[in-house]
Amino acid sequence: MTEQGLLGGARLARPAAMGRISSSRRRRWAARGLTPVLAALALVAADGREAGPLVSVAVHGYPVRVEAHATVRHALAAAGATPRDGRLLSAATRTVLDPHADPARLEIDGRPVAPGDEMVAGDDVTIIDGVDRVEALELRRIELPPPALPAVERQLWRPGQAGLGEAVVGVLSGEAVSRRTLQPPVPPAAVVDPLVALTFDDGPHPTWTPMVLDILRDEQVPATFCVVGELVRRHPALVRRIRDEGHVLCNHTEHHATHLDRRPRAEVEAEVAAGSETIRASAGVQPLLYRPPGGLVSPDVVAVAHAAGQRVLHWTVDPQDYRFVPPPP
Repeated sequence: MTEQGLLGGARLARPAAMGRISSSRRRRWAARGLTPVLAALALVAADGREAGPLVSVAVHGYPVRVEAHATVRHALAAAGATPRDGRLLSAATRTVLDPHADPARLEIDGRPVAPGDEMVAGDDVTIIDGVDRVEALELRRIELPPPALPAVERQLWRPGQAGLGEAVVGVLSGEAVSRRTLQPPVPPAAVVDPLVALTFDDGPHPTWTPMVLDILRDEQVPATFCVVGELVRRHPALVRRIRDEGHVLCNHTEHHATHLDRRPRAEVEAEVAAGSETIRASAGVQPLLYRPPGGLVSPDVVAVAHAAGQRVLHWTVDPQDYRFVPPPP
């Protein structure tokens, strides 16, 4: 009989000195009650002392001799048996979520015992290994995002609409076992209508921004204002007026930082985050658009804006009206 058969499925750690031993020799040693290696181990107490009187016990019917008053733990060690806890596994990848979800149990004559309990001669420890199981499943409704817009939007886009699906997922891991689409997403589409979207950068300005807002109000035209954080802090009332009159606020960095395309990513992150926070603190809205000063972009600039939940807004026509600023009225 093999070691696995002797222990009813419990794992045995074969001593290194045992080497390769034929099955017939193992059976002969087992019949005598003790293998040579285990006999040598039994002559020494767990703490290195010379062993006292030895008693015969068993692990799953496998005989071992241990020092009198030894514990269940000592018997398991003498037999090289390791109880195995059952694991909780994730639904799809079978990743271990809890290695001890179903603890192994130890019994003597049908009664539960602990590793520290003392054994007496004739006791036979039974190991009941824990059982692996997969986490529970549940059915969830899920949003199916539409295909992504261009990384940098240089024309008008209708962003599309999310679809709806459902998935069978693990309750703890969220891993999907199966999915199905209930309503497919609507992809984004370029606007081909004769339509112009007005954007105003670099404000708010105490002179020009109110004039622009008055004209837009009179003509009932909405627009997008790409504002600079440090100017927002100076003129918070103007930013709230932009919001209250139905216009969109866009993040234009905290300090109108040009050439962020050449700057370290940490600096890009600081400028984008500070500009967003200033708008949020002043107007109570989180900007969903980011316009890079000067229109200068890089992979880092785009990635940072998208990570902040902001689409990168460019332009089609630049009237360069900032070059011909008239004197204040």
